[in-house]
Amino acid sequence: MKARMVGFPRRVWLRLHAKSTSLVVLTLVTAALAALLAATTPESEFTRLDSRVFVLAVGVPIILAGSLISEDFRGGMIQFWIQRTTDPVGFYLTRLGEALVGGAIFIILAALVELGLFLALSDSAIADRLIELPSLLLLTACVSIVGFGLTAWLNHGAAIAMLAVYITGYIERDFLIPGGPFGGWTPVLRALSFPLSALRDIDSMVAGEGALEPWVSLARIAWFAILWLAVGVVGIRWSLRAGRLAKAQAP
Repeated sequence: MKARMVGFPRRVWLRLHAKSTSLVVLTLVTAALAALLAATTPESEFTRLDSRVFVLAVGVPIILAGSLISEDFRGGMIQFWIQRTTDPVGFYLTRLGEALVGGAIFIILAALVELGLFLALSDSAIADRLIELPSLLLLTACVSIVGFGLTAWLNHGAAIAMLAVYITGYIERDFLIPGGPFGGWTPVLRALSFPLSALRDIDSMVAGEGALEPWVSLARIAWFAILWLAVGVVGIRWSLRAGRLAKAQAP
């Protein structure tokens, strides 16, 4: 058990290192967008983390989890891992844990750097700058778990599919409302869509603005995570039983 605990931080580091080029490029692009936004947005509106770190909160988990399982199927490494472990599901859940921890570390570091830069140039209180951090971490976790679910089924295009699932959150936020265009399907579609409005409620709860039902929002986020974890587990089992490995290795 101790050896496993020692090995986990190293595996988190290796996953971040393996994706370091993509992470650096994403960070530079985000910094450029932030500079542009800072130059064109009134200071009164440019006040919280979501304007910069928000892009990283979506992009980092897509980089870290966009090929979480499928990279092993494509390269045939799944055979090696199956020989070393009797529980493929447990192995890939550990991989997901690495992506979750790596994503959280990256977002926290980015938030701290951004916070330090802002405080050097502004008189805003620290608390005002950190309101969105809990929801950003939950956002990163949700996108990572979606990656776990999708890469268990898809050999290619998982990153695009992850982004598409995330975009359903905007549909849920703007259109899936009582009396909306989807009628009786609204509760079902809300349950399946990305919980963007629930994450917004977390912001309100942290800010002390009295979110109407914060625990309902947390339950929605938990349900969404459990749903996509189940999708991933079923996908791993199906992939191994249905010969997906052979298809992935075919020329």
